[in-house]
Amino acid sequence: VMDANGRGLYKAVVSMTDAGGNTRTALTNPFGYYRFFNVQAGEAYIISVSKKRFQFESRLVSVSDEFTDLDFTPLP
Repeated sequence: VMDANGRGLYKAVVSMTDAGGNTRTALTNPFGYYRFFNVQAGEAYIISVSKKRFQFESRLVSVSDEFTDLDFTPLP
């Protein structure tokens, strides 16, 4: 999770919601990285980011295997 200049945002809240409405959250580290463990493959999740003073577009992600590089930058 980055700001408009590409710097990582610390303590942004990343939420992952499954089809049943169950939500898990993770906080970003000082470099803007986050991680979710034990994500069920074959499912779809809505990933959203919340950080004071920034707005981010949520994304629908279908998980088929382990994936990386789901980056978020704020809306203009």
